Amino acid sequence: MMEENRKFIRFNCLLSGKARLQNRSIENAEVKNFSRKGMLLTLPNANGSLRGGVEVRLYIPGKMLPVYISGKIMWKQNVKNHSEIGVEIDQADRKRKSEIMDYVYSVWQRRKQNEKNRPIKLQRDH
Repeated sequence: MMEENRKFIRFNCLLSGKARLQNRSIENAEVKNFSRKGMLLTLPNANGSLRGGVEVRLYIPGKMLPVYISGKIMWKQNVKNHSEIGVEIDQADRKRKSEIMDYVYSVWQRRKQNEKNRPIKLQRDH
């Protein structure tokens, strides 16, 4: 089992965007979780070695302008027809990054509230 090194909670989300890495653009990039210092980015058909830096343009629902973030690839794993990469965020506009955090936190909060309000299913032992 991998040792957990994260200092900040990662909020599950689904944000679409575009990624640029190693002189290659990837249109259908998605962010699956986000924290103050990192994110999990999925890239379709991104086979091969991925190292170095990545630039991401994220689209927040309800916002007109994308958010630009750059970071360093910390790890990569191939999953079926896509790759997942862990990105440590190097640069992001503070105000725009706060908009992302506000959005992912509100989504997380709504999910928690829905779980709390969901009826409890009792299971019988057979």
